[in-house]
Amino acid sequence: MIDLLRADLLRLRHRGDLWIGFGAVLVLVILGFVTSANNANQVFGLPPDQPISPEFLEQFARQRDPYTFPLSIVTAILTGGSIVAAAMGAITAAWLGTEFQWGTVRQLALIRPDRWRVVASRSIVCAVLSAVLVALIVVLGAVLPVIVPLTGSGHAPAVSVATIAATAAVQWVTVLGVIGVALTFTALTRSSSLGIVFSVVFFIADSALSGNPFWLSSEVLLWVPRLMLGERLRALLTDVQAAFGPADPNGFVPPVTPLTISAPLGLVIIVGWLVVLAILPCLIVRRSDIRE
Repeated sequence: MIDLLRADLLRLRHRGDLWIGFGAVLVLVILGFVTSANNANQVFGLPPDQPISPEFLEQFARQRDPYTFPLSIVTAILTGGSIVAAAMGAITAAWLGTEFQWGTVRQLALIRPDRWRVVASRSIVCAVLSAVLVALIVVLGAVLPVIVPLTGSGHAPAVSVATIAATAAVQWVTVLGVIGVALTFTALTRSSSLGIVFSVVFFIADSALSGNPFWLSSEVLLWVPRLMLGERLRALLTDVQAAFGPADPNGFVPPVTPLTISAPLGLVIIVGWLVVLAILPCLIVRRSDIRE
């Protein structure tokens, strides 16, 4: 396995398209943060001759809090996580799919009869790369307030290292879920583009099915949407937003719905999904015929 990891890392160095994708992710995170910060520093709709009350000034200052250090780190993680998830899903599908499209998967199968290890190695490298991207977003969250200096209200929630670590870990788990889905559908379809398309359809269908009122007719049926990957990831991100996020100065409380379950049970379900999505692509490639 170590030699496969080294080979994948060496191969990665020569994939310029993947490095362009990584760079584009960071650029999008920077642009999103800067744009949101500039919008938070502007007042719209007030007549120029209207006096501004102290209460309004306080509220206006509070909306700038998310973009002041250290709360800016949490803001960058929460807003940049979806960009990382989408990008890593596409990059993962492209990296594995090109092995089939270019026919190099046959050479890999001849060199390594235990070809499931090739997929496992690729999965590990993608997981590590996603962790690096999340870590870089943490760094950007600390640096960007210097580029876009804003003055907050002085009453922003305290942000500890544990808060930053928990927020980053949750976003990384979300990215791992997307990577697993992308790997599975790419292994099934043997195509980068189809792998991306089916991954998008999977999460859209997940969202549509979990919101269907049909499941409300029975407590047993409610466990169908409760067990869906997308629903659990959305619930986990909502819990993190409520605990650490800066979106609502008055404190955002996640709504209790019939799909709400305890956070520990939700984590167990997500871990179960991650295990299945880590094993399934390996089994598909191991048992499939290599026609390419």
